[in-house]
Amino acid sequence: AGPTLLERGVRFLKTEVWMNDLYTYHAENDFCRDWLPYMTRLGYDVLKLRESRIARQFRFTGDAEKLRERCKKQLEDNPTRPGVTESAGLLTDTDAFWVRRGTPEDVPFPDCPNMKQPTRIFTSEEYATCGS
Repeated sequence: AGPTLLERGVRFLKTEVWMNDLYTYHAENDFCRDWLPYMTRLGYDVLKLRESRIARQFRFTGDAEKLRERCKKQLEDNPTRPGVTESAGLLTDTDAFWVRRGTPEDVPFPDCPNMKQPTRIFTSEEYATCGS
């Protein structure tokens, strides 16, 4: 998906991420271990994480610099990804909001009301409601 984001000039992205290396099945979806390094390599910066109980519980709050510091600590404390059984049954997801480096600061993250529907397929008209 990464090259497609770049080819299509995607400036903003919202992703569901897992927090603090906790997950209920094997996947590479941890904010610090997987998403932050990957998105940084692609040329995106994290704007924020969605305010949530899980983000507060694991102290993933604040601006991008504080999030990077929190991730550095997580990876220093746990250099190896834990196994699934060590964290099974916990709900640990939140949303990360990303912006492509070079996007003008006066361009806000789009509000996409139609995208909040629990569906996987969106029409061209629904995508158009998100702005540029």
